[in-house]
Amino acid sequence: MIAPLLLFFAGWDVDDYQRGLELARAGQWEAARQVFETAWANSPSDKRYPLELAGIAYRNGNRASAKRYLRQALRLDRRDPYGNDFLGTLYFLDQNIPAALKYWNRIGKPSLAAVSIDPPLPAHAVLLDRAMAFSPAALLKLGGYQTTLARLDALQLFAAYNLELQAKPQDKFDAVLHWTNPSPWLRIAAAAGGLPYQTLYADFRDVAGSGGNWSNLLRWDAQKRRILSSFSAPFRGGPKWRYTLYADARSETWNLDTPADFRMTRIEAGAALRAIPSGRFSWTMALIAASRHFRGAPQFTTGLSAKYRAAATLRLLDLPEHRFTLDGAAAWDLARLFSLQGGLYSQGQAKLAARWLPQPRGGDYEFNTQARAGKTIGHAPFDELFILGVERDSELWLRGHAGTRAGKKGSAPIAASYFLSNSELDKQLFQYTLLRVTAGPFLDLARIHDFRNRFSARSWFADAGIQTKVRLTGAMTLTISYGRDLRGGGHAVYAAVGAAR
Repeated sequence: MIAPLLLFFAGWDVDDYQRGLELARAGQWEAARQVFETAWANSPSDKRYPLELAGIAYRNGNRASAKRYLRQALRLDRRDPYGNDFLGTLYFLDQNIPAALKYWNRIGKPSLAAVSIDPPLPAHAVLLDRAMAFSPAALLKLGGYQTTLARLDALQLFAAYNLELQAKPQDKFDAVLHWTNPSPWLRIAAAAGGLPYQTLYADFRDVAGSGGNWSNLLRWDAQKRRILSSFSAPFRGGPKWRYTLYADARSETWNLDTPADFRMTRIEAGAALRAIPSGRFSWTMALIAASRHFRGAPQFTTGLSAKYRAAATLRLLDLPEHRFTLDGAAAWDLARLFSLQGGLYSQGQAKLAARWLPQPRGGDYEFNTQARAGKTIGHAPFDELFILGVERDSELWLRGHAGTRAGKKGSAPIAASYFLSNSELDKQLFQYTLLRVTAGPFLDLARIHDFRNRFSARSWFADAGIQTKVRLTGAMTLTISYGRDLRGGGHAVYAAVGAAR
């Protein structure tokens, strides 16, 4: 009795599937969709129905639904050739190459016919060839594509670049690296971007054709004088390794809410070596020497110090179909202060950073959030403590707290340990060729172990506000923010110029 019933229902299922196919062939898409939806509800483990529904959605111009049906079908059969090929193609049409490669790679696609650079760059042909983690007549894997992007980013040879896939006959593809460098007026704009803040930038790419980059900063602000020079280049001509040499000298006026100011003078030099074994992981080690002196503040430890730093970054989660990434980073410093009051001390920092582009293509909206924490063990010198607030020499932005008062440093929270989270939403307002303008709200939260208990009643901070970013590709990014301290009632208006990204 059971066998005839199974045959009856199996035959009913085949008839239902065939009826849906016939309706689809006749162009009756809505009727076909209803038949497949009903049959799928009766047979939820049958992958044929979401596959056919994806085709109907695509024919009706609804790519989002087509991708959703295909992902549901691939949950039933991860290796289905048709589903992976179809879904990879839809992401390719969205110009989402990482997502396309994720699904194409499951079925041994795409095969590369050629790899080229447009326009050609003969001077660095060997270096760029080594940066490419794939080759012609081979499968282009997602890992190789991501590793190539990471190494090209580290090379910093171009103001802007795009690694494109071009479809060719016989199911082949070409990989083409398109690149541009800034015009002279863009270089001038980048150099002069800090003039309102008494700062001059001078960056030189590909010095003497070596593939090295020389970056310089000169700030003549009487309260915050600074000279910084840094040279970075591939190590032994290979893009997997990169070394950096730098020197940094500062002379700054500080006031920690006291009647008298003090002057900090600091000179630092260091060397670092970075390795990029893959697009998901990189590590850095560095040796740093510094000397500091505090005129008018005898309570602070002066003298020479030597430091060893180890750092690493790791992509923890990558969902290219959802345009979501989660990165982790950690750094640890071990240092010794050579003075009567000094000794060994160490600092550790960790960071989680998430980025999400909610639309299938383009960057009309972008959401970024990150959480960072740092801790000092031992008696670190004053200039090694963490500064939270908007300040040109700190990356720990608490955007409702100004880092300076009357041009002097010391008004922001200073901590031996901290927790800080920054979240922001950017909406594109304008884009034309090299110019892009975005704006959106932000929220910053922080908790600190305060230096000298200046903020002992408020170990938690919450700042909210709005910011605008003006990006000039190949030149600079201008960020203007207004932040309000939600607990203390203060506010900060700040403008900063940084490298374009």
